[in-house]
Amino acid sequence: MSIKKGIKTVYKTLVPLKPRVYIRARFDFYKYKLYHFTRKFIRYKFIENYHAPSILNHVAQFTKKPSFSFIILDLSGAADHTPLLNSLKRQLYNYFELIVPVTAANKERLADLFAKAGLKATFVEQDSTDLSALLKQAKGTYTGILYAQDELTRGSIYELANSIVHNKVADFIYTDDDKFIKPKKYILPNYKPDYSPVNLLSQNYIGNLSVFNTNLVQSLLAEEPLQDAEHYDLILKIVERTDQITHIPKVLYHQRISQLEEAPTANESTKKTVERALRRRGIEAEVLETSHAGIFRIKRKINGNPLISIITPFKDKPELLKMCLDSILSLSTYQNFEFIGISNNSTQPETFALMKEYSEKDSRIKFYEKNIPFNFSTLNNYAAEEIAKGEHLLLLNNDIEIITPGWMEALLEYSQLSEVGAVGAKLYYPNDEIQHAGVIVGLGGAAGHSHKMHHRRDYGFNGRLHIAQNLSAVTAACLMIKKKAYFEVEGLEEENLKVAFNDVDFCLKLREKGFQNIFTPYCEAYHHESISRGVEDTKEKLARFNHEMDYLKKRHRLILSSGDPYYNPNLTHFYEDFSIGFSKVL
Repeated sequence: MSIKKGIKTVYKTLVPLKPRVYIRARFDFYKYKLYHFTRKFIRYKFIENYHAPSILNHVAQFTKKPSFSFIILDLSGAADHTPLLNSLKRQLYNYFELIVPVTAANKERLADLFAKAGLKATFVEQDSTDLSALLKQAKGTYTGILYAQDELTRGSIYELANSIVHNKVADFIYTDDDKFIKPKKYILPNYKPDYSPVNLLSQNYIGNLSVFNTNLVQSLLAEEPLQDAEHYDLILKIVERTDQITHIPKVLYHQRISQLEEAPTANESTKKTVERALRRRGIEAEVLETSHAGIFRIKRKINGNPLISIITPFKDKPELLKMCLDSILSLSTYQNFEFIGISNNSTQPETFALMKEYSEKDSRIKFYEKNIPFNFSTLNNYAAEEIAKGEHLLLLNNDIEIITPGWMEALLEYSQLSEVGAVGAKLYYPNDEIQHAGVIVGLGGAAGHSHKMHHRRDYGFNGRLHIAQNLSAVTAACLMIKKKAYFEVEGLEEENLKVAFNDVDFCLKLREKGFQNIFTPYCEAYHHESISRGVEDTKEKLARFNHEMDYLKKRHRLILSSGDPYYNPNLTHFYEDFSIGFSKVL
């Protein structure tokens, strides 16, 4: 949309309103356009800002000084290893050892290389790079893996040590990273979420830099050596043994972009690693390759045939209700469901005729009336408590149009898990731009939608549009949850969140109870948003919206102040596109 066309649209919408409302909306519109324009010119620039004397003084005050063992892999090639060796030499924290695998043929060359760089190393002679054997050589408190073509930032090992000193227990620590084609030319920052178990099965989002408690590593190696995709295999095994996992949201590792194509067997090797992890954990699921290398769909087996209660409040708009019902009936491959339509102050004869038609057409479809002032929370709670018979509830807006078969199964495969609370879908505007791919808490001061306005085929930030993942919240426009879990948090908030933010509050209350909330990209639908409810375009609606935002901020001030664990503090909190934040030190 051009700026000129956008101004006309805003003017037509707001000109009937009082001048103060119009001026405020016009200001917000220009502010949005300014950011949308200027963000295109934001470029990632890695800045390393360490004052060596201050760091060394801080290290001297450490009550304990954890030591590290770093195994360096891929040294046999002819590539330039200077960036890595120089970065090791420049480290501000020097309590570490280097373990280098060598062969009889290259031992002398590598020993000379390290001596010229002024670095001491333990050379382990072996015919092949057996990571399990190398890990057993580690003597440091923590062990990490480095790759010979990559590079550490100057403060990498200091940041790891500092994190360990200030965390009573940390068995596994990982950091953010970026990539480079040539030294000092850094691109593509990988700003990672805090530990996200569902993400990790779909994609090795952790990578480097990461270190592990050496005793823990060596104890698990005593039971079974590492196999295909050894580094990933080690990460998956470690997280099965501990929940003491720390993420440092700073770029501390630079990964060289290889000019060579990835080996054809790499994806298959990674897939086997995930399949073994699932077997160890007793998870019945298929590991399906996607069109993106290194990204997999974990398609879990549905246990039994539980009844799903679909709850849809509506007021008239029979054309929307018909669209929603037709898409459910024509595309659903899961058949054990009931549809509960809640009419809220409907008046059109066409609406009641359609209700009669569909309830006679399919015995699973039933309609009820709840004629109260519109309160989304009350309508859903009423249906869930008084009517729904299903083991799982599926909150579904009447302006949702299902577009993928297997949509209910995609939600159910996670909703059935005891540790999971809400499961949300991938929703598009009718023009195939993303309306919802999960909720990020803190965007815009309260909450915003992940990857909003990206195209449905976009890769997303580091592939996140194509993986099932942990998120703090999902939208109730299409949300599945176990009925038992729904009432464990007393349903949606009726008094203070009648229209907006009730789903965000609901999901955050689930997190407080220890549940995980999941977004799946394998349930897809069009969301014809705001057609049935309208926009916040009156003084009364704006006052109600502001009250609801204030309530959310007060009720969940802890996560709003500390930051969404499934986002990253280096990313924008103004826009919804995962772009780099304006004021962050990178």
